[in-house]
Amino acid sequence: MQLRLRDYMFNRFKKETKDGFLILDDTSFPKKGEKSIGVSHQYCGALGKQANCQSMVSWQFASPKIHFPLQAELYLPKSWTE
Repeated sequence: MQLRLRDYMFNRFKKETKDGFLILDDTSFPKKGEKSIGVSHQYCGALGKQANCQSMVSWQFASPKIHFPLQAELYLPKSWTE
C-alpha cells in the first residue's frame, strides 16, 4: 500500500517533485505510563530531555512546491526487542 501511494504521489505531482529531496526525521511523543508499545526512558525531543516517550522515524519528500510523507515506523528500543 505504501509503495502504491508513493508511486501515485510522484506520478500525480511529477512537475512539482523536480527539485525535491528526502527528509529523514524523528518525532517523539511524551508518555506518562510505560504500557504503550515502545515507551522507554529515552531522550524525548518534544521535551528536550530524558523522559518516558515513544519515538517515530519517518521519511518525507519535499520540494519547493509540495511535501508528502513516504513512510513512518515506530522505533522500538532494545528493552522492547529483547
